[in-house]
Parts: sequence; C-alpha cells; structure tokens
Amino acid sequence: MSKMFLRTNSAPESDLVRGYSYSMGEFGNEDEAHAGLSGYSLDSGAEDAIERLDARMGISGRFGTVTMFVTVFAGSDRGTGPDGEDLFAPAAIVASFETTSIKDAADLAAKLAALGIN
Repeated sequence: MSKMFLRTNSAPESDLVRGYSYSMGEFGNEDEAHAGLSGYSLDSGAEDAIERLDARMGISGRFGTVTMFVTVFAGSDRGTGPDGEDLFAPAAIVASFETTSIKDAADLAAKLAALGIN
C-alpha cells in the first residue's frame, strides 16, 4: 500500500521522474545520491511532518529567486536518510503548493486538511 510523504522542492515533476535526491556530494553524480527522495512521512500526521519539514527545509515564503514547492507524494518507504529524514520512492504527486502561497505551518495544515490529508 502506498504511503504519503511531504517534501520541499523546486521541481516536483522532475523529482517524481528521477526518484531520488542528492546527498551533499557531487550534484548530478548518482553515486552521491540517496536511495530515494528525502522528505517526511505523513504516517504520524500532517502536523508532525509539517513541523519536521519546516525545521529542516522551510515551507513558506521565498527561497531566493527559485520557485519552491511543498509537495505531497504517494510512494513507498526506503528507510531513513543521514539527517533523520525519511527516504521514499515516489509513485505519484498528490498535491503541490508554491511556498509563496503558504503563510505558515497552520496554513499548510489547513490546505492539506481541505484535501483530506490529516
């Protein structure tokens, strides 16, 4: 059964196709990549995942000149990354929000709740 994961990213569709994220090694070198995308499982609830993602990556506002998103992916668990993040193999994009449209953690939680994601 598919699980849901929350991730801050700049290219949701590319993440879905690529299926992994880079570690702090050489960008573009697949040998320097995680076993999946890094994010946070929604198994413990949206508020917990939002809090963890906000602390690690941020969830709202501008990220310099890059358009960023908070994306909910359906996928399967691949373990834990080196920073305690969840690693997952993405199967589909469930929802995606530009970070500039998110006021704060409560606003993101409300957006997810409106989609039935708690």
